[in-house]
Amino acid sequence: MPTKRSGVSSVTDDTAERVSRVAGSISRHLGRIVGDGRSVSAWRVLGTLATSGPRRIGDLATDERIAQPTMTSLISRLEAEGLVRKVPDDHDRRALLAELTERGHEEVLAYRHRAASALDFALEGLSAEEFDLLARSAGILEHVAGRLQEHALSEKNYATGK
Repeated sequence: MPTKRSGVSSVTDDTAERVSRVAGSISRHLGRIVGDGRSVSAWRVLGTLATSGPRRIGDLATDERIAQPTMTSLISRLEAEGLVRKVPDDHDRRALLAELTERGHEEVLAYRHRAASALDFALEGLSAEEFDLLARSAGILEHVAGRLQEHALSEKNYATGK
């Protein structure tokens, strides 16, 4: 039974599992439907670069929770496709940043347009109230994702997974 905390119920194990499963499922299905043959990881990296700007390859690997050599390989493939370029980090010349090319930005915009079309199809039949609730929930989920990222990346929690 959930307990009250500041007037809000605590999350049950079932709710946590459902949110995690559904978020992953939507991401995987969109990737298959509109991903143009690229992996979900590739689209997440491209989306991160579009939103956040140039990032260190090691930071991208940490954020995606994949090994740095795997991220380096992914960035090299995206670079070969002309979507990403590697540039020196002005703060540390030993490090490289990955940044989107103009073509990379165009691909991300096209992906987002295809994803919106696929979601339009999936959301057919929702009432106006349900659609508005879903739109508002996206902002809430963004907040939750940001907080989870902070929690996961804190030194104590990153190592222990707690």
